[in-house]
Amino acid sequence: MSRPPALRGGTSPEHAARVFRDAARDAGNVSGRLTPQAHADQEYLSWAHAHAGPLASVLPPEEMDRLLFTRRYCATYENVTVNANPYHTQAIAQELAERQAELDAAADALEKAVAEWAYNDPEGLAPHRWHALVLDTNVLELHHQQLSALDWWQKLELVEGGLRLVIPSVVRDELDAHKLSNNQPSINGTKAEQRKQASHAVRLLNRTISQGEHVAALKSPTRSRLELYLQVDELDHRRLPSPDNEIVARALDLAPYAMRVFLASYDNNIRFSAELYGITTLRLDHSDVDQQTVLASMGG
Repeated sequence: MSRPPALRGGTSPEHAARVFRDAARDAGNVSGRLTPQAHADQEYLSWAHAHAGPLASVLPPEEMDRLLFTRRYCATYENVTVNANPYHTQAIAQELAERQAELDAAADALEKAVAEWAYNDPEGLAPHRWHALVLDTNVLELHHQQLSALDWWQKLELVEGGLRLVIPSVVRDELDAHKLSNNQPSINGTKAEQRKQASHAVRLLNRTISQGEHVAALKSPTRSRLELYLQVDELDHRRLPSPDNEIVARALDLAPYAMRVFLASYDNNIRFSAELYGITTLRLDHSDVDQQTVLASMGG
């Protein structure tokens, strides 16, 4: 699974994909007209400088270094040759081919993410993208029985639109870890075993989302569609040391693609962090917890 590149805040992924396609196409054009007699480094640097501005308008610095200002770019910039060199031309042609491939792959990843979050309403009344509600671990432990029963739209003050309940991989892993927990939080005056809550939540996820899939439809209490969405880590993804920060970061990853991104948690700290980054948060009440969930997780 290829992760889309990080984008500057407010950047349209559709626009960014077009910028990548333009730079990739021109890289192929430059590479195609290189000859052993050509001043390849000057052709290459002219291409890079022509697209540096448009790319920098959509990419943060770290992505610019990955996609454009590579080590080969820096070496070429610092050692521009005056005379044509066929061996140097081959190296420049290889760099242009790699830039073209990576820019096209970045555009592919963006377009795939846009398509995955596109929401098609037969009546044409709802927003054209899914809303995303990222669930913290404590919300899943307490409300896994009610994911289809709660009116999330009313709680989020949404009028229309499909809603995805997003489970980041770190939350799924925390549920697994909590299956061994001895904590006994109090729910509506009743002590409950966290390990039982976590076990029930994991079983529900396993039953709902088919093996090899990451999205499953849920019964919705409204006319709008409701889905459970497992946000899978890419193979090269590096998690942040703090699970709370990781959850907020993964919520921010959805911002370019979802219509709106929300985060639900009982934890004040993670809600505070999310709100600092512009994510609207939701705190459910223990009164929303289904009594069946409480009884199923009672100690004793």
